[in-house]
Amino acid sequence: IDPWRIPSTTAFRRGSHIAEAILAKHLEEHDGIYPETIAQVLWGLDTIKTKGEAVAVVICLLGAEPAYDAFGKISHYRLIPLEELQRPRIDVLMQLSPVFRDAFGLLMDQLDRLIKDAAKADEPTEMNFVKKHVNEALAAGMSFESATARQFTQAPGAYGTYVDDMIEDSAWQSENDLDDIFIRRNSNAYGGARKGENESAIFQKMLASVDRVVHQVDSTEFGISDIDHYF
Repeated sequence: IDPWRIPSTTAFRRGSHIAEAILAKHLEEHDGIYPETIAQVLWGLDTIKTKGEAVAVVICLLGAEPAYDAFGKISHYRLIPLEELQRPRIDVLMQLSPVFRDAFGLLMDQLDRLIKDAAKADEPTEMNFVKKHVNEALAAGMSFESATARQFTQAPGAYGTYVDDMIEDSAWQSENDLDDIFIRRNSNAYGGARKGENESAIFQKMLASVDRVVHQVDSTEFGISDIDHYF
């Protein structure tokens, strides 16, 4: 698979439909109010099998599209003007699998650039939730690099959230125990100049703003009750 062509044209078309369906469902359930942040899971093997369908969902929620060079490769993801988009830009918190982290450095950099472009766009914050949340983080004393961190997983060389292990071993008393291990294991940020630094402050701030969690499953062999990771 060529990382310079992710998402593929088919994956981007499918991802666009999924993103539109997610927003339509949220609007229906919340009296026409758009979500400010959607948490999107990005798995490495699923990205390979679908050629970037979930990545396309992220791009579309942010109100962007692939920009191609003369060779048909994706040079970057560019913002669609708000007058054409006709809706707010949705902020996206991405939880990466370690396989995605290890295999798709280029995609992480491209997604980081897109987040930063959205944060710097000359747009009203009520139409750009990325900019709104970044401005809030900056006002709280965070650096721009910390405030724009959106891609999180385990530290370099580490694998697994351990949440599934705690569930299998009944090694927890309340959901707070699971929350603590999830945050402790997943606060490492990636993309751009970030190489797995701990950014727990912005990670927890972004988790607090999440309105919906999304995970596309490309296999028909598993349901939501078959893998404890979904819990």
